[in-house]
Amino acid sequence: MKKIIKLTESDIEKIVKRVIKESDDDSDLEGEELANFIEADDYALELKDNLTEEIEFLVKDLLVNIDLENLIESYQYKFKERYPKYANTEIVNYYIDTLMGLKVKGGLDDIASMMTTSLMDEIYPE
Repeated sequence: MKKIIKLTESDIEKIVKRVIKESDDDSDLEGEELANFIEADDYALELKDNLTEEIEFLVKDLLVNIDLENLIESYQYKFKERYPKYANTEIVNYYIDTLMGLKVKGGLDDIASMMTTSLMDEIYPE
């Protein structure tokens, strides 16, 4: 019987970082110093994860106070009022199609997660 182990993204990051560090022959760190460095690295990753969770919580808290679906619909309505001919046209236009195709998919958790991921990509560029 196979055992399924679920890993989070941070678990995978820790494993990859540890493997890279342990396989790096050029490293001047050895023994206890290497162990301390790995511990410090793990702690930095833990803090990054905590920061991500806190930002996601704050984003979700902000989204609770926004009726996102009605906000999107109001902007679509503004466009339809001004340019009814182009609101439902077969002509392909990126901005019009994007605006008119906006929908709230998923719940606040999904939206907050996507927004947080995008924000964290800017904070922690690779």
